[in-house]
Amino acid sequence: MNTHSPTLPQAPAVARPGRFHMFLGMVWLSVWMGNFLRPVFELLPVSPYYIMTALYVPYFLFLRLGDVFRVVLRPMFAIWFLTAAIPLLVYVGYGGGEHAYFEVRTRITYFSAVAGSAVLLASHAPKRTLQLSAAFVLVVSALVNLGEMVLPFQLSEAPGRAAGFHQNPNASAGVLIAALLVALDFRRQSFRGLVLATIGTLGVLVTFSRHGSAFVGLIWLSYLLGARGHAREALSIPTRFFTLLSGVFVAIIGIWALLNVFDLHSEALLRVQSLIGLDIADSAAQGRLENANVGLQLFLENMWTGLGIGSHDYLEIETHNTFLKLGIDYGVSGMLVLLLILAATSLSALRYGIWRSSSVTLLSVFFVYEALFSQTLEHNLAFACVFGALLSRALVAEEDPYDEAAPASRPNDAFGTTDDWNRLP
Repeated sequence: MNTHSPTLPQAPAVARPGRFHMFLGMVWLSVWMGNFLRPVFELLPVSPYYIMTALYVPYFLFLRLGDVFRVVLRPMFAIWFLTAAIPLLVYVGYGGGEHAYFEVRTRITYFSAVAGSAVLLASHAPKRTLQLSAAFVLVVSALVNLGEMVLPFQLSEAPGRAAGFHQNPNASAGVLIAALLVALDFRRQSFRGLVLATIGTLGVLVTFSRHGSAFVGLIWLSYLLGARGHAREALSIPTRFFTLLSGVFVAIIGIWALLNVFDLHSEALLRVQSLIGLDIADSAAQGRLENANVGLQLFLENMWTGLGIGSHDYLEIETHNTFLKLGIDYGVSGMLVLLLILAATSLSALRYGIWRSSSVTLLSVFFVYEALFSQTLEHNLAFACVFGALLSRALVAEEDPYDEAAPASRPNDAFGTTDDWNRLP
C-alpha cells in the first residue's frame, strides 16, 4: 500500500525583487503623488523636483539602463516625448514671454515625471511597488485632509474645504481618487480594500469637490459589485448588498449631520446642497459654465493653430477643462494628442482583457471624466506618475493570482493568448 501523499502542485519560483529598487520607486511615486515636498517648496532655492531628479538620473543611467531602453522603445514613449519636444522647439523658435516659458517648463517636467515613473516600474514587482505607494499616499493625504477640518491649521486655498498638500481642493480630490483606483484590487474584496476605500472616500468628501464626490460612488459600486473569483476571495452577494446599503445609510446620516449639526463654511454648505439637489444655479457652477463658454469660443476661433503656448494662463481663463485648455494653447492638435493618450490607455485594457486590467479600465474612465471637469490633469505630477505606470504596464504586467482563469496562455481567447499580447510593444 502506498503511504505517500500525492504531490501538491508547486507555484513557479519567483525571483526576489530588488528591495532597494522598490524603495527608490516608492519614494519617487509617494513624493510626487502626495506632493509631500510642498511644505519645503518655498524654503529651497530651486524646485525640489530638480533636486530629486538629479539624484535619480545617475541611478537610471548606470544601474537601470536596460529599463531605460525598455521604456524608450515603447511606441507611447514617442508620443510623450513629443508633448515636451514640440513646445520646447516652438518656444526656442518664437519665444513668448513668461507664460510661454512656464508652460514649456511644465511640459518638460511632466514628461520627465512620466518617463521616470515608467523606468522605476519597468521591473522588480512593479504592481506591488505602485499599489503600496498609492496606498501610502492615499492614507496620508486623506488623514491630512481630515486633520485640516478639525485642527487649527489651513493648507487649502479655499476656505472651509480641505486640500492637504495639494492646496487646491479639486486637485486633492482627483489625486485621492487616482490613488484609490491604483491601490484597490477590483477583482476581489478584502478588509484592507474596504478600509482603504473608506479612508479615501472620507478624504475626498472633505474637499467638497462635487465631481470628485460623485465619482467615489462609481468606485464603490465597481468594488462591491464587480469582483469575481473563488468564494473565499470575495464577499458573498448578500454581504455586498448589505455593505452597499449600509454605506448609503451612513451617507444619508452624514449629509443630514453636515446640514444640521456641523457649522460648515458657507461655500462648503452651498456645495453640499447643490450636489444633493443636482442644482447648477449657484455662483461657482455658473462661473465655470461662463468660463467654459469663453474658452470654447476662443478655441473655435483659433481651432487649427491655437493662440500659442501659455495663452490660457496669460489670458487668465479658468476653463476647468483640460481639453479646452490644450485647445486654446495648441489648437485641435493639442486635443488630439490628449485623446490619443487616453485612447491608448483604454486600448491597453482590451489588450489584456478588461477583467485582468480592471484598474486600467477605471483609470481611463476617470481620466476622461477628470479632463472634463478639471484643468490639472496635464500638469499635476500625481497624474504623471500614474501615466508612467500605464506606460510601463505596471498595473497589468503581473498575473492575477486570484483570477479563476490564471493560466498564462489561453488558446481559446478571442483576443489571442496572454503570451501573444505580452510580446506586443
